[in-house]
Amino acid sequence: MNTSQRRGAPAGAVFRPTAMLLVAYLSAFFLVFAVLLVLPALLPLLQSAVPGPELQALAKETARSTLSPRLGLAFGLAVVATTLGVWLRVLPGLPKA
Repeated sequence: MNTSQRRGAPAGAVFRPTAMLLVAYLSAFFLVFAVLLVLPALLPLLQSAVPGPELQALAKETARSTLSPRLGLAFGLAVVATTLGVWLRVLPGLPKA
């Protein structure tokens, strides 16, 4: 028996991690949009302050307070971007048909 053919699996069966890729794309888009939504609030803070533990705590609190009400928006934009990528067939690794 060939190592590529196992008992119980059809002869032409190939592993295609479509669902896992969709979750990975959705997560990546979510992170990108979350960073883009927080960045305008963090840039002035980071340009005007001296690096240190106080700045880190202030940046963390600013990011949390800025992103908290916008998490739904970031997730919605991630869903739209993933859906458009699948529909336009531009996301690598996903089936074309």
